[in-house]
This record gives sequence, C-alpha cells and structure tokens, in this order.
Amino acid sequence: MKFSSNPAAIIDRMPRSTRNVLSILLLILIAFAALVILSGYSELKQAETVESYSEVAEHYLRAAQRLPWRSDLYELAGHAYFYAEEYVPADSMYRIAYEKNILSPEGWAAWGDVNYLEGDTTRALEIWNQGLEQASFSNGLFPRLVQAAQEQEDYAGAARYLQLQVANQPEDASAHYQLGLILMLTEEDRAASELILASQLDLQFDPAVQTLRTTLNLASLADSPSQKFVIIGAGLGSVEEWELARAAFESAVRADESNAEAWAWLGEANQQNGLGGSEELDRALELNPNSSVVHSLRGVYFQQIGNHSAALTEFQ
Repeated sequence: MKFSSNPAAIIDRMPRSTRNVLSILLLILIAFAALVILSGYSELKQAETVESYSEVAEHYLRAAQRLPWRSDLYELAGHAYFYAEEYVPADSMYRIAYEKNILSPEGWAAWGDVNYLEGDTTRALEIWNQGLEQASFSNGLFPRLVQAAQEQEDYAGAARYLQLQVANQPEDASAHYQLGLILMLTEEDRAASELILASQLDLQFDPAVQTLRTTLNLASLADSPSQKFVIIGAGLGSVEEWELARAAFESAVRADESNAEAWAWLGEANQQNGLGGSEELDRALELNPNSSVVHSLRGVYFQQIGNHSAALTEFQ
C-alpha cells in the first residue's frame, strides 16, 4: 500500500466531518495561542506599573514564559529579583539567560554579584572571569574582580586584573593608582611609574603619590628586605591603605621574625583593620624592650582602645 507524504492530499481524503473537527481544533489552538501571547504582553505592562521588585520579577518571568522570542526578559527578571535582594531566584534567572545565550554584559556582572552577595566568592570570580571572555563585556567587572582578589589576599591576582583594566581604560587614574599601590608589595620600580601616571591623569592623587614616592625612595635604601617592607608598610599606612600595609608588614615579619619594629607595625595594622593587634605588639616588646618605635606604637594602641594610663606609660 502506498501512502502519500503530502499533508494536503491526506486532508483531502479525510471525511468532511473530520476536516471540520480539525479546523475547529486549529482555530481553538490559534485562539489559545493568541490569548497566551496577549497575556504575555499584559504581564509586561503590569511589570511597568507595580512597585514591588518581587512582583516586577514575577511579571517578567511569566511574560518570558509566554513570549518565547523575548528571552531577554529572563535577565530583566533576574535584575528585579536582585533589587528585591532575592538572590537565589535571581541566580536562576541569570542562568536561564546564559543558557539561552542572551546574557548581556551587565547581566554577567550582576550574575556574579548575586553569588558574591550569597557568600560564594569563588563562583562569583568564575562568572566575572567568564564575563571578561565575552566579545563585549562591562568595564564594571574589573573593580569587582580586584576587590574579590584583595579580599582573598590574592594581591598578584588583583594586580593582574588592574593591569587588564588599565590596558582597557588607559585614562582611568584610579586604576593606575590602585595598581601602583599593589605593585609596591612586589615591583617597586613599576609601582612608581603607575603612581606618577595616576597623579598626571588626576591631580587629586598627587599628595598621596608624593608621599608614596618618598616611601619608595627610602625603601630602596633599606639595609634588609625586612626593613624595606617596614618602610613600605608605614608609607601605605600613612595614606590610609592599611589592608596593603598589613600585607607589607607580614612580608617584613616573614623576612625576619626577630624584627621588633615589623611586629609592632603589624600590630598597628591589625588594629587598623579590626583584627586586634595586642599579640603582635607584645611580641615586639619581647624582642626589643628598648625600641622607641615599639613603645610609640604600643602607646598608640592603648590610646585607641581607651587605656590612657597605659598609653602614657608607653609614651614616657
């Protein structure tokens, strides 16, 4: 038996009653599809009028499900959930947008943000790095990556991201300044050139840059690696960069664990960063009870915690 592959021929051979039923079913499907599409556009309209970000997200999500050619609405739903501080559903929406290959440069940044805010810095870094690999990416990825790397005390990683940023945004004075600060821990010569460029691009950085250039010059004359890091850390602290100062003082202690001044300055940096500091200051006193630097920093510590009598004793 020979079967026709022509749908029109098959329909023509059907009984009229069958064709009528199919026509009615087709009309019902068309009407249903039209209702679904209309309801999708209605959801879009409602998303523009409601005040709650959660409701906005729900309207965008329902619109996306009913308007399959508007995959971009999943990202908009993610943004709305983000603003509502509902990070788990926001993450799901961004993931769907990614799977549909519709995630925008801003979407990559926001997708990493929700993971970062949920405490998953590793996943956030993966997303932001993947965002950088796209043909078009948000410049806002750079400061996010730098901050996350610094929070993990990955200063080499932070420097790499800043180098990418200044290559992409050569006129960004703040990025050059930040890169110069971090390079003070590893590459003093390059640090100076980045700092100078920052001050040339924006004069607001000039006072700090002059202080840091003096610091680098003094550090180049240090008689030991440990003392070099002490000078660099003190310079960073003088421009209120206590996180990086702490890293410098830690390097000073690693270079020479008997350096009392390094321990004392590490105690000061820890206090400035909310990490105590008394243990390091006590260690410094044990190593050199006659050091004026050690006693001065101990006095500052006691003064800051409100123990004025102990501070006076240290200053005398």
